[in-house]
Amino acid sequence: MDQPSQHIADRYQIELTDSWQHWFDRDARSVPLAGEFRESNQFGFLLDRAPIIVWPGLMLPDTLPLVGNEYGDWLCVRIDSDNRLGELLHWYHGGGDWIPVGRTIAEAVLHDIVDQFRPRVGQVLRGAAESTSPEHLQDVVERLRNQHLQSWLADSLSDSPDANVTPARPSAEILQAVINALPTNGYLPAVQLLEQVGWAVEASLCDQIEYALQVPIRSLASEEIPKRFGLNYEPDYVRWLFDSQQIPLNALHQIQEILHSLGLPPVQPHSQDWGEAERLALRLLERRQDLAWAVEIAGWAAKRRGDFDAACAIYFEGRFASAFSNQSIRMRSHGFDSRFGKSALAELWQLRDHLNPQQRADVYLQKVWHAPARSLQREVQEYWMTNAKEAMNAGQYAAAYESYYRAGWDIGAQRMTDYLDIFGGLIESARAAGWLARANVAATHLACLAKLLPPVR
Repeated sequence: MDQPSQHIADRYQIELTDSWQHWFDRDARSVPLAGEFRESNQFGFLLDRAPIIVWPGLMLPDTLPLVGNEYGDWLCVRIDSDNRLGELLHWYHGGGDWIPVGRTIAEAVLHDIVDQFRPRVGQVLRGAAESTSPEHLQDVVERLRNQHLQSWLADSLSDSPDANVTPARPSAEILQAVINALPTNGYLPAVQLLEQVGWAVEASLCDQIEYALQVPIRSLASEEIPKRFGLNYEPDYVRWLFDSQQIPLNALHQIQEILHSLGLPPVQPHSQDWGEAERLALRLLERRQDLAWAVEIAGWAAKRRGDFDAACAIYFEGRFASAFSNQSIRMRSHGFDSRFGKSALAELWQLRDHLNPQQRADVYLQKVWHAPARSLQREVQEYWMTNAKEAMNAGQYAAAYESYYRAGWDIGAQRMTDYLDIFGGLIESARAAGWLARANVAATHLACLAKLLPPVR
């Protein structure tokens, strides 16, 4: 019998585990998904030389899209250096932002279901609670009752706990607790449970931070308030939404009057739980340093309580985290000085008098701080391309691949045509490192880009 998994494995030279083989050969067609991502039988496109579902230069170059929604977003899977499929990402087409949603397709699917119940906090996020109707949530609840879906989730999740967590209860029991909580305002307990048992940990930590910081002040999200104050919503007013303690004291009374006139509940000035947000962000940073939203939350939390040394250390360690990993809309962290491309880099500039000599002399920081605003992307891109070529010449192929990666996805390349050389470098360095699957995936992205660009005359 013709097995799709074998075609995928041969096409990209990927080694598929049993669970991934089952997904491609059986589950993608038979499991009735319940969340936002339901277009699960799309992998046939991936056999093409230039698949139409790949967004080159926007999707990360080591990812393949697997499950889509009707808005253009995708659940993508990363390719590990051992030529196997790694973590799943929720990739947002509106800007190329991404967030990890687990190590298996089952974790990503379950998190997607839980995410539909995220409280409204006055944001326009496609597929999240801000843009879904009560009918959608009822449909999710109805689809969750499907026994095939529940059985598949329970079986798949039992094989995929976080390496650092050993669940104390069977997966089916934990899953049922999550499902039972959702329709009865149990969103927060659900995401807390996901994190506790090691399912979609990074996304669940992000969810809890948003809940701690944005739910208590959601009344402030009304666009009428900055209009009354004569403020631009971005970047001025969004700073107040990021940390409500930045609201001037003389403005608080007026805001409460405006909220009352709009029929919205009052907001207490210290209702955001920054202590909880910091605790959760630091927990994430113990796991990894490449997610900008964790860097931004932990760094700001330290800064706002006056621990400038800790803030400098957090921002500095996270300075390379991609601008596309910051979840800035959800976290309201996009009110930073845009001259520096990333919030952490802008904060390091603000804290430069508190940096130690080694931090202050960092070549990357100096490059960013002194680059003309109009050519920042070009300067940063050239910095990483130079590092990549030097690493290649020295036979340091893994380091070269990382630098080529950052050349395109640190703060983004200046022009789409720049990605031609970046993809070329990724392919060459991956092959030299023995990462054949990553090389083949990057080559596929390059083929998609070449198809989109006008022919050279």
